Parts: sequence; structure tokens; C-alpha cells
Amino acid sequence: MAARKRSTVSEVFVGLTEIPIHYREMDECCGSWNGLHDPVITIHDKMPVLQQNLTILHETLHAISDMYNLEWSERDVRTLEQTLAALVHDNPALFKALMK
Repeated sequence: MAARKRSTVSEVFVGLTEIPIHYREMDECCGSWNGLHDPVITIHDKMPVLQQNLTILHETLHAISDMYNLEWSERDVRTLEQTLAALVHDNPALFKALMK
């Protein structure tokens, strides 16, 4: 059996904070965000790469909520995850222009 592919994302930055991305098999969830003092996002490495990347976005939104005391609910985070992913996917010219 071929090894599963893994996302190429190794860290995300929220403001000046670098948050490493760790990949491992997880029993109960797709991913997790762990804390402000030693921040890390853990991603279930047995998911397809697209799902891993969406989960990284999802957990990054949890990090933003915690870091800026926004108190977003899980529903808020899921809504933002899906709408932001669609916005990036459906508007590549905008995001290419923003990267300049």
C-alpha cells in the first residue's frame, strides 16, 4: 500500500507568532490547536491532502480567535473556514495580486 501524501504546509504565521504544523495519526478528530504558550497545530495525517489543508485553515482560525480574544464559536470557525477557502479558490487573481 502506498504511503499517504502529506500537506506541504509546515507552519503558519498569525501576526508575529509562528505556529508549527505537526502531522500524526489521530484517533478522535481531524486536527487540533494547542495553546498560546507553546502553540502548535496537529493534523491527522491519514486524511487526503485537501482535507489536511482545510483543517490547517480551520485550526488557524481557532488560533486567531484565541490569540485576539474573539470568542468565535465552532460554528463561526466552520463558516469562516468554508467561505475563506471558497474565496481563495474562486478568486485566484485577487490573491495573486495580494501576494505582490
